Amino acid sequence: MERGPYRLCFSGNSFLGLYDIGTAVCILDHGKRVVNEVASYGGVSAGVIAAAIMVSAPERLLQYFEAVTSLSTRIHSLPQGAMTPGFDLMQELRHILYTILKEDCHTVCSNRLHVPLQELVTTDDIPVHMRRRDETLEQELQPLRPPVKTDIVRLAGKDFKFGQKHVVTEFSTKAALIETLVAAVFYPSLPSSTPPQIMGKYYIDVTALSGTPRDGADCAFPPAGHVIMVAPNKAAGYAKTPDNLTLGLRDISRENHQAQPQHMFRLGDGLYPPRKEEMEKRFLDGVQEAKEFLRKFRMYDEGHDSFPYKSTIY
Repeated sequence: MERGPYRLCFSGNSFLGLYDIGTAVCILDHGKRVVNEVASYGGVSAGVIAAAIMVSAPERLLQYFEAVTSLSTRIHSLPQGAMTPGFDLMQELRHILYTILKEDCHTVCSNRLHVPLQELVTTDDIPVHMRRRDETLEQELQPLRPPVKTDIVRLAGKDFKFGQKHVVTEFSTKAALIETLVAAVFYPSLPSSTPPQIMGKYYIDVTALSGTPRDGADCAFPPAGHVIMVAPNKAAGYAKTPDNLTLGLRDISRENHQAQPQHMFRLGDGLYPPRKEEMEKRFLDGVQEAKEFLRKFRMYDEGHDSFPYKSTIY
């Protein structure tokens, strides 16, 4: 494998993004030569949270894993899942991030972490015939179709149009970093939800418009170096860009999601996430496939796991 600098990009996939956590833990444990040459981290959706923790608090990755699986268990205990009145999924995520991330996380992540966001532009002059009607619950639960740039979405009683993409790489405070990460995973699924605001502007998950990234382009990494794409989705491995070395775990992924809708996780796994056992399996998939990747390119460091996990799964 060619030497770095490397750009490490995580593709996310809602609650199943715990694959990214397993991958990150394994790379930290057994891929020291890779970690030493990673100059930039990034990702989309839940993947960018894995990247942020890997950069600023790697020893807390398993703590984050436990927090997310606990949140999943709690959601399953609610009568209507994450749609239960009074339950705020984004607020729960904020609480987890405030607990996991360190006080200097914004300083450590600045100029190293790339967070792509999709701006939503408010407008009061959208013609009535162009406005989206409020959908019934049955309509909302139908498979989501990828939106196009001319789409208009209605959230919290306001009409929005898709604006420009932005990549945030500097964070003034811990709170600013957390709000940026929350915006990165916010998906416009329910019309009653309010998109996060950053510096007075509204932002959401960049994949709402562009779909899951296949080469890290959404992260706007510096041109020098090679992108390592962590993607728990075999479809991501079908894109072989000529400008980037194909290093990613996409080459050896054993996932079987390629036949399912592109946005399958957005509403289903966001509001009714997988059971803990399934999430643990995804974590272990990330660990195992990272080991295979490191061995394939002769970058695997033998030795014990530096993050002992108090569970039968690790």
